[in-house]
Amino acid sequence: MGKTTYPDDFMLTRAQVAEWLGLHERTVSLLVADEAHPLPAVFYAKQYRFRAAEVRAWIEARRVMSASWSGARGVPGVRSKAA
Repeated sequence: MGKTTYPDDFMLTRAQVAEWLGLHERTVSLLVADEAHPLPAVFYAKQYRFRAAEVRAWIEARRVMSASWSGARGVPGVRSKAA
């Protein structure tokens, strides 16, 4: 993610969110349309707007903790390499 920080109530454009997350603008639009875990947005004046606090919360909800993830080991259906 980029080093830019925004106040919680700051409304971001799609371009700003894309730059902040290191994604293409089209990818941001696809994340908004994702049915399972949509990126929260408001459609205003023919553009998406994103509240910085909601984007941060959306990111935190999807964070994978490295301590709890040990690669393929213990994941059903995935065989780990033999030692």
